[in-house]
Amino acid sequence: MPGTANVKMFWILLSLLTTASAEWDVVISEFDFLDFLYSDGRNVSVVQGSHRGGVNSLAYDPIYENLYFSDTSDVHVTHIKIMEVTREAVVSPAYSVVSINSSNLYFRDLAHDPVNSSLFWTTTDIPYTAGQIWQATLDKPITFSPLLRLEGQIPQGIVVDSCRGYIYWANMNQTSPSIERLRLGGLGTGPESFISNQIFSPSDLALSQNQRMLYWIDEKTSSKNSIIARAALDGGEVEEFLEFKDGHVPKSLAVTNEGLYFTEESNAVYVVYFSDPVKTLHKLNHTVYNPQGIAVRNQLAFLNQNKDSCPPLAELRERVPPRRNITVCLFGKISPPVNGIECTCWAGYTGRHCEIDMCHNFCLNGERCFLTDGHPTCDCAPDRTGSRLVPVLLVEVKRLELWM
Repeated sequence: MPGTANVKMFWILLSLLTTASAEWDVVISEFDFLDFLYSDGRNVSVVQGSHRGGVNSLAYDPIYENLYFSDTSDVHVTHIKIMEVTREAVVSPAYSVVSINSSNLYFRDLAHDPVNSSLFWTTTDIPYTAGQIWQATLDKPITFSPLLRLEGQIPQGIVVDSCRGYIYWANMNQTSPSIERLRLGGLGTGPESFISNQIFSPSDLALSQNQRMLYWIDEKTSSKNSIIARAALDGGEVEEFLEFKDGHVPKSLAVTNEGLYFTEESNAVYVVYFSDPVKTLHKLNHTVYNPQGIAVRNQLAFLNQNKDSCPPLAELRERVPPRRNITVCLFGKISPPVNGIECTCWAGYTGRHCEIDMCHNFCLNGERCFLTDGHPTCDCAPDRTGSRLVPVLLVEVKRLELWM
């Protein structure tokens, strides 16, 4: 019978949450899994995110320390899930915050804006007629709706500039490829073409707040080689950052203060350090399988150098304390909070963390305990009575004492 051992396990788990010391730097989505790594590629932990190979796009919230990811394992419904993540890569069970009817849509990419507490993602129609930008507002209750319908565009990667209030997306329509952007908050006249020259087939995007540069994956039409290009956030300084002449095909990007990380189709992850004038490709010492999205943890390091460079994020970071632990539901699942309680317990368990077995020691003489309408019930022997199997003789003695 579960009981004392489970309670001990609960406290062991709580101890693990507060004593782990490794701090992850990079997370990769791989088929079913989320792979948390150090910056050099050594593994911190591996977490299952899906059961049928649907984990794709990633978006990390460095303020509240939440990881969002898309799960496309169901061909009819795409789920955007949330997972609490400590700096030590201890995670909560994931649960869906948005479920999208994707029978007629291709889900493309995902981005998060902590300042406005919103998610943004790109889709294209099936069969192709147009693309869409969607927005979900994460304040309770969570709502989502199309933000833009983009006739003639094939939106791919998307990023949010929370400091300046823009979203950027890559338009892969090869007859008129571009990087587009939209001012958030109803300001401006609508979407505008941000980069439309020296661009060929843009896919994934990454934003460097430290450099105030936008990076994207592209393909050079003259050589058919993959490249990574970049531009300043005012639309100037468009340049080729890297050209891959040896068969590298990057899939997804992420940027830190130190360098540019990318996954590629050869089941590898690379980093290029900005301090290296030669731009040497450093392969992380870790094998990945079918890598999809990539995200980095330390996205706010630029604020340590100059917090005035981004007042919205600096103010939010000062207001929100770092997470020290996460919710654990030992025999249950994480749910949106109700009256401060975040666990929905499995039948037969209760407590703030679902750590209490309702049947443990419920039947006084060791008889079998089972659940009836969610409540513990005992299987009575002939010489026992009551819901907890008090001996019949003891009941009669008590009755006699009361009568006397």
